[in-house]
Amino acid sequence: LILCRACGHELALGTDIRSVPSRLALSSRNDTLLGGRRVNVQLFENPHGHRFEVITFRKADVTQHWPSDKRFSWFPGFSWTVATCPRCNTHL
Repeated sequence: LILCRACGHELALGTDIRSVPSRLALSSRNDTLLGGRRVNVQLFENPHGHRFEVITFRKADVTQHWPSDKRFSWFPGFSWTVATCPRCNTHL
């Protein structure tokens, strides 16, 4: 179970984690979740110099804030959008 750190809202199940490696990642590591499931954590940097650790999911309960966009994606072939927790609006 993946929870929002700010409010505890259930965002996704561990079975929803989907490994999507990106050649644009600054680094990548495998972590182990509770229960022994392995997850690929990748580090990215946006044009403003902000760094983000990213885990990819097949689906998640999040609020999307504008239509998804393929430009500037860290995952070629995929689109992105800002996502927040639907309960507390914390940036995810």
